Amino acid sequence: MEKLFVVLMVMLLSKSSITNTPATDAMLLQIDFQDFFVNDKADLKINNVLILKDVVLSSDRSTGFTGIIVVINKLNENTAQVHYKSVNVDVELRDSIKVDIFLNGVENVFIVDGGKGKYVGFSKKDANQLYFMQRATHFVYD
Repeated sequence: MEKLFVVLMVMLLSKSSITNTPATDAMLLQIDFQDFFVNDKADLKINNVLILKDVVLSSDRSTGFTGIIVVINKLNENTAQVHYKSVNVDVELRDSIKVDIFLNGVENVFIVDGGKGKYVGFSKKDANQLYFMQRATHFVYD
């Protein structure tokens, strides 16, 4: 009887943790800030809504990754929720996602079609400009 109780408790606790975790199917986009950043200051807007302000980006030289990941999940037909650490911001859901990144005060605008892949990586190039890669599988940083 004691074993049955333990099994039921484990099932109950695991079910509650699963229901509080956003579903992978709900993920529209994952944005990774990747390579060539050196103490760069950035602001991020998703569909004209400010998500990050004055975040300092510095890439690890061996991995080419800053450690900054922003995830956008679909909540319903009209709304998406943007997650970064403990920040959760609702934005209007559209056919494509407008990503504005102000890098050291210079605006970079991208229109991202999630149908081309859920994983987007931004890296710095010359003069505070950015380029991005988009793919169907997540990036690996070694």
